[in-house]
Amino acid sequence: TNGFVRNGHDVLEISDRDFLRNNKSFSLIPNRSNFQTFLIDTFKNYNPDIVFFGHTKNLELNTLDAFKSINKNLILSQWNEDPVMPSLNYSKQNISNIKLYSDFVDHNFITTDPSILNKTINKNNFNFFFVPVDKNIESFDVYKMKPKKDLFYAMSHGVNRATLKEGVEDDRINFLNKLVNKIPNIKYDFYGFANKQPIWGNDFNNALINSKMGLNLSRGKPTKYYSSNRIASIMGNGLLTFIDEKVQMKDFFNKNEIIFYSNITDLSDKIKFYSKNDKIRKKIASNGKKKYFKLFNETNMSKYLIDISLGNNNNLFIKWMIISHKYKFIFIKTRKTAGTSIEYNLAKFLGPKDIITPSAQANYLSQNFIFDTKISFFFKKLNFPKLSNFFSKKFTDHMHAKEIKK
Repeated sequence: TNGFVRNGHDVLEISDRDFLRNNKSFSLIPNRSNFQTFLIDTFKNYNPDIVFFGHTKNLELNTLDAFKSINKNLILSQWNEDPVMPSLNYSKQNISNIKLYSDFVDHNFITTDPSILNKTINKNNFNFFFVPVDKNIESFDVYKMKPKKDLFYAMSHGVNRATLKEGVEDDRINFLNKLVNKIPNIKYDFYGFANKQPIWGNDFNNALINSKMGLNLSRGKPTKYYSSNRIASIMGNGLLTFIDEKVQMKDFFNKNEIIFYSNITDLSDKIKFYSKNDKIRKKIASNGKKKYFKLFNETNMSKYLIDISLGNNNNLFIKWMIISHKYKFIFIKTRKTAGTSIEYNLAKFLGPKDIITPSAQANYLSQNFIFDTKISFFFKKLNFPKLSNFFSKKFTDHMHAKEIKK
């Protein structure tokens, strides 16, 4: 909501849970019929251009039909931050909830790459979005602080009220049990684990900022781009963050911004290393926060949601472009077409004057600088701003084809 407002949009928020909680019938059963009436009456008065909704089963399709009949140009978009990988039992119910509306709405936004959805759901109107950070929420710089603990992790077991449950199996518990045995000298602070109850709100923030580093371990098998929203809390508050390399966050962050691990032994070794090397730890944590806020702040993400919903171009997730004078070609990366692998390998053959936009994935390509950029930097050091601007880098990430042509 903050992002929509900061982008100049007028926003009316409605909570289905609050309405149903506060408007129960005499039998104390939530009255869904009254909720639909409330929604339609509110829609008539407000007459929005777009309706965004998510994480609900309380919105009836007849109500959405009524919206459309009132405003024939209305755009409907659904968002969901929960996991959708078919291999996870929890995801089956979540996918079922999404499917209630997915064919009816114009756009669906999920925090997992849509390519992993199985054939039981139509993926044509699905888009990936990143969990946003907000300067008013993720407001700490832990890398500037003096935390007493080394490593933070919090498992929720539910939403805002859940407690530990006996007999509940979770692969993360097994992973954490193995991990703590490998890091005996690390001062870890784990919640929702080993008889420590989950924490929320201010308790969560106080525990979070008391650790130097954070483990971003989501439920289910590591899946392309999926992370719980804890990644925003951890990276956004300046903790050094560890994440499984199979999540493929290398498409957005490099090894100087986040720590990738390949297995539990690799993870434990890196936890030990960075716990003893504060200078490096602080630098990477700082870089990670800056990159996260640069790309996925609340205004960028809300603009992305609006642009996609309206059918406008948005280049937030278009990352790479190559111009090769040596071999006479231009390569523009598009989504979900193996572009990352293609560009990664093409870049190995570039000449010294070829152009490649900054890559989150190929750190080793630093030798392929643009000549103009070097000259620009030289004149900037000599305090000749006009010459520096003349030779400044003309090609950037997220460029459209028409911009490259110019």
